[in-house]
Amino acid sequence: MWRWLPVVLLLLARDQLAQAANSQSERKQPAAELNAFGGGISTGSHYAAGGGFTIEIRQYITGAFEFTYAGAGLDEISKDYQYADTISRSASRTLIAEFAAHLQFANARARVVPYLSAGVGIVNSRMTLTNTRFGQTYTTPVHAEQTAGAIGGGLRCYVTRAFGILPEIRAYTTSRPFVRIGLGIFYRWQ
Repeated sequence: MWRWLPVVLLLLARDQLAQAANSQSERKQPAAELNAFGGGISTGSHYAAGGGFTIEIRQYITGAFEFTYAGAGLDEISKDYQYADTISRSASRTLIAEFAAHLQFANARARVVPYLSAGVGIVNSRMTLTNTRFGQTYTTPVHAEQTAGAIGGGLRCYVTRAFGILPEIRAYTTSRPFVRIGLGIFYRWQ
């Protein structure tokens, strides 16, 4: 009777290895998503547009890289750059690049998936100041970068299995905090 024990153990081990190999081959690839949005930021009536890429890390957690282009000037993003009323500004723009984590509150198969977002990034702002004194016009380009924290949330509203609408709101913590509100679209694949 004991002489059959190694054979039985070998057969059981073979079955366990086969099941493990099957589960490895059936494991799904992580879902990824491309998105684009338009909206505004709270430092005046300025537009904002951008996009991003997310990838599923766990079932309820995704990692994201997002970028935003906004028409806000450096004086509206940073307290360090204020200018007199006699100076005009033009050619203002702000770029935001950030890495974030999204915590989803529903399974990805749900039609509406709320999420919270937290991340860090860089806010790069530029503007051109023009001043006229004694008949001479002086133009000065001004540039600054700040590190910013970002928190927010949104909804992934699936229209089909792959496409959807993405409303979101995000607050940035620069030397002059601001909020970005956007409405976008996304494409998700697995």
